[in-house]
Amino acid sequence: RVGLLGYDDRYDPDTDFDRWYTRGTAAAIAHWIQPGQTVLELGTGCGLLATYAAKVCGSASVLTVEADPLLEPTIRAVFAANDVTPDLVIAAVSADGAARHVLRAADFWATRTAEFDGSQAPGVPRVVGVAFESLLARHLPTIVVIDIEGGEFELCGVPLPASVRAVIVETH
Repeated sequence: RVGLLGYDDRYDPDTDFDRWYTRGTAAAIAHWIQPGQTVLELGTGCGLLATYAAKVCGSASVLTVEADPLLEPTIRAVFAANDVTPDLVIAAVSADGAARHVLRAADFWATRTAEFDGSQAPGVPRVVGVAFESLLARHLPTIVVIDIEGGEFELCGVPLPASVRAVIVETH
């Protein structure tokens, strides 16, 4: 078990949520990912799916992006425990690449980003943004995995490069 810094330490690999979410998404990834492919994951969470992809495709073939900087130590610990080193970017993914506020939930998997005037919610952290299109151009993925708590809808209008074979999306 790896503690989730900055969150209620309630994440446990044996919870019903984890069995449903991680294994279901991992099954879709297992179906599509083959050695030698490249994976772009948006919404790293605690790093389990990026770890799985790195084990199958090799660490150099995986680029994963997480908006919440509080999760970075946990993600890196999960990577280290599994002897993988996928490329991790801490930024909020959007169509326009603008910075976003991180709206943290008690459960890390419900944390999301939003764009609003910071004066409306003082103390809500703001993170650097990155444009989806620039990530696609940088990594030329064959598989794109998206789980960004409602942010996926604005990415639908971004054209995908010809390299993309499949997009796996958790919608909210």
